[in-house]
Amino acid sequence: MVTAHGNFYREGLGISLFLLSSFLYASIRLRGNFSAIFLRWLRFGATGTTFAYAVKFFTGNPAPFGLLVATGLTLWFLAEGMATWGQVRRLGDMEAPFCLRYDPADDLSLWPNAPDLRSVQNSKECGGFLLETMARVDHRGKLLFLCPILLSADRQIRLVMRFPLPLEGTAPASFIFYSVDGGGRTIVTENFCGVFAGYYPDSWDVRRRPLVASLFRLLALHRRRLCDRSPAAMDGNPIEMLNGLQDALLEENRGRNFLIAGAGAGRSSLRFGSEAGFRIWLEVFLLRYFGRPLG
Repeated sequence: MVTAHGNFYREGLGISLFLLSSFLYASIRLRGNFSAIFLRWLRFGATGTTFAYAVKFFTGNPAPFGLLVATGLTLWFLAEGMATWGQVRRLGDMEAPFCLRYDPADDLSLWPNAPDLRSVQNSKECGGFLLETMARVDHRGKLLFLCPILLSADRQIRLVMRFPLPLEGTAPASFIFYSVDGGGRTIVTENFCGVFAGYYPDSWDVRRRPLVASLFRLLALHRRRLCDRSPAAMDGNPIEMLNGLQDALLEENRGRNFLIAGAGAGRSSLRFGSEAGFRIWLEVFLLRYFGRPLG
């Protein structure tokens, strides 16, 4: 069987080795959200073709090679889905730092020498954003994010840059643009690539683009969304504004039982509700393979 189909096996082995070597090379050289999605699809294809080749080589199974590839892909998908579901179920038993609280950050020694922060202050392309204040996000005594908060020159757009901890050199940041239209509707454009899966208040208009790594591209998208609106000037304390938005987000998800109260009191005792599991699992899948959050 192996001799009769030697060319077929060599071709199948060649495809498998090509995909595996491409995966190893790309995993070393590529970085970023888009590259991570490309690597997952490459690994997905390498797993399917390797499974099909192994079945053909060791058992001589007469099934079409394409059918065996599809079988290998299905088994991989089921195994990964079950592993992710197990992680989600364990997450439901944890206290969830779902809603962040912003506090002033007075210690300037904490801040990184971040090119993104310098460029947004100096670039005319950004419309002259000015640094309003610096904030920090803590949970159980642990510093999670450092957040410069900036305001556009026309006072219509507020930008929050979230630097995750620990900081190593120029740490990557996620960007969140906020505006409020004349009707009081909150317009949010962000590239947060983590799992959220919750609900936004009806008075919010949110667009997440995890694959948009460029600050300027995300800003251009936000400005296009404001073209047919009448954004109001954003006055007042920025930290109080952000914490007010977090309060609204908390109440919305508690009202929908996405978050439930656990043992204890206060925000730190919140847990994911039973209805949150499938939404979290689905958003993990969509982010991993398509770079898109749950709508």
